[in-house]
Amino acid sequence: IQPSHIYAMIEQESSFNKHAVSDKGKAKCLLQIHPSSGYTANTTDIESCLITGTNILLNFQDKFGNLRDATKAYYCGNNIKRKSCNKYLQGVESKKLKYNDWI
Repeated sequence: IQPSHIYAMIEQESSFNKHAVSDKGKAKCLLQIHPSSGYTANTTDIESCLITGTNILLNFQDKFGNLRDATKAYYCGNNIKRKSCNKYLQGVESKKLKYNDWI
């Protein structure tokens, strides 16, 4: 996965705020890790959050066979056909453009 994609997801998920909390108050981290995902991360350790979030995305990529659906699944779980999933993906893809030259 390109670093620009992860950067874009971080911006979408937390706006790079390491103390960000999800709208439901349960997920914390730069890449929001929801307990319902079955994953846990040390929310005080940025590296743990990034590794866990990236592993979740990689697992979804293995499951769905492509990064677009994996990104939607990161936000929506297995129900990637919801409109909110597409909106999330569009947000990530639009943000990704500005990070392409970072690495």
